[in-house]
Amino acid sequence: EVWLVSCLLCLVCGLVVAKKPLRLVPVKAVNVHDLMSEPSGLTFCQSTALVYMICDHCNYIQEFTNTTEPGRALHFSSAFKDIESVACDDNRGLLMIAEETGLIHTFKLDDYTLSNKKWYLKFVSTIAIKHNNTFDPRSGIG
Repeated sequence: EVWLVSCLLCLVCGLVVAKKPLRLVPVKAVNVHDLMSEPSGLTFCQSTALVYMICDHCNYIQEFTNTTEPGRALHFSSAFKDIESVACDDNRGLLMIAEETGLIHTFKLDDYTLSNKKWYLKFVSTIAIKHNNTFDPRSGIG
């Protein structure tokens, strides 16, 4: 009977513990304010093993290594405004940024030009997202 009570106690304790919310604890936090004043997007590219971050009004994508050290700042045209996100397409070798206006600009991944001590992304194309006359203000892209 003691073992039955012990087993039931373990089961109840296990259920109680399992009902607690599980939190994702960061391995390491990095203050990026000195690199980017208003970060708005983050992506990981498996092919380069790098994390890429972008901000609303910066005209560059910041690389980060797997040790969270900042890498190169990858610049693009200042004509692109209010950038809301960055994404990686490992299969096609592309980095993409999306403007709030719905334009998506694509660049070659890991193929950059060095000019005046700055790295520049090689532009590939622009894609326009067509909307169905609805706008979700929570989306960030209109």
